[in-house]
Amino acid sequence: MKHIFVLNTLLLLAACSSTGDAGRVGGGYTMNEYQNVRISNQRVTGLAQEVTNRSDIVNYAIERGVVVVSGTSGVQSLSTDGRYANSGSVKPGHSSNQSDRDKIPVFNKQFATAKNAFENMYKIYSNDFANMDINDIKSAYLIAGGDATDYTWDATLSDDDKADIQTYITGVAADVFNKFFEQDPENSNAWIIAEKAQNLGDIEMKMASGDDVLTFNLDEYGEIIGIDFADNELTRRNRTQSFVKTEKTSEYTDTTVAVVNGYGMANKLSYADFGKINMATTRDFVDETLANQFINKQELVYAGGYDMKNIDRADVTAMNTEMNFDGMAIGVVTGTDASTITVAGNATLNFKDGVETLGVNFAGGSTAVDNETKWYYMEIVNDGTDASITFKPQTPDIEEQYQLANMTENGKTIEDYNGFEIKYFGDNNTPTEFAGTATYTDDVENGVRLDTAFGGTLVVPSDVTQ
Repeated sequence: MKHIFVLNTLLLLAACSSTGDAGRVGGGYTMNEYQNVRISNQRVTGLAQEVTNRSDIVNYAIERGVVVVSGTSGVQSLSTDGRYANSGSVKPGHSSNQSDRDKIPVFNKQFATAKNAFENMYKIYSNDFANMDINDIKSAYLIAGGDATDYTWDATLSDDDKADIQTYITGVAADVFNKFFEQDPENSNAWIIAEKAQNLGDIEMKMASGDDVLTFNLDEYGEIIGIDFADNELTRRNRTQSFVKTEKTSEYTDTTVAVVNGYGMANKLSYADFGKINMATTRDFVDETLANQFINKQELVYAGGYDMKNIDRADVTAMNTEMNFDGMAIGVVTGTDASTITVAGNATLNFKDGVETLGVNFAGGSTAVDNETKWYYMEIVNDGTDASITFKPQTPDIEEQYQLANMTENGKTIEDYNGFEIKYFGDNNTPTEFAGTATYTDDVENGVRLDTAFGGTLVVPSDVTQ
């Protein structure tokens, strides 16, 4: 039997002095050093440095009556607020004031209570009632899904009652434990009772075209030191947005530089991100009589996020609630002459009755992106089976090589043009963010091509202008 408790980095930080001059964390890692890593990583991506399922565990415990909240003390909102999903860390783009920080110890206490109930459940599942009192047995039964009214929780709880409780827990253990914990790799009938955690190194960002993904390489402190994508492994230049790869032969040296621009943080995302990579390769010949060459240029867009915070589309549909999101999109348009322009614009997403409607105003442009060109308004409608795409020419002066053919043909099926994907992210299986990609090629010879990535956050009533 394996019974492990993992204390993650952020919880260690929460235990430190808020002045930043506390002792070192984790054997040689100070609070200030952690902040430097966080700031460094945010130059590349606004994703949270680490996520856990602590809030999911706490909210389940609240639902089961193991963690009790009362009135409007703020404890309930703390438990369901994604800002506290990571051991009390505050998400980028959200408040970090003192009232927020005051809630962190309360949340940590709630988590400890919930975890203790799961530990009690695991003991009973393992036929271990030693040193367990009535309250321990009750918490185990409730967290397993039992009803508090099934037994009288006092000294009259008999051995037969305990046997029945154990039988119940054994029957539901796999379903309950698999929902929140990892199985012991050495024993399929055992679980590691510790929060799940992921960091930036666990993320795969989908590139809009093809099956390639973008991943981050981290050092021992969690700082981004490199990226991998499309068979390219590049090393970060200091703490910049630039990554480089050098390949040498006896005749020349090829230097590839990729600059990563993420737009998630500017749009208040932290579980997902989207952006654009500008990559170019130059060739420097050993023979100085030969001129250096510019041999390759690529502009790529990507989107993705934490699998742990990803919510299945079917679950979003099952909520039976209309949702609206607001954000932006970045794209690359390849013209009929193979030249490219960058396009950007505000993005909105409506989800209702299982249908997604994404609108992107490339015609309006975006002040968040340098050197962007105004293009068309784009709308994609996806019912979960088929997706169609429509463009509206709201900008009269689009250069000819970037103009789409057959503008009167609305509702083209996007599946014929490399696809469309949106993913939802949030705490407690409740979407608060979205990110995705789409690729479209006009259906004529040498047709204009669009690769775009987009993302945004849920518009809640308080965000709506009256």
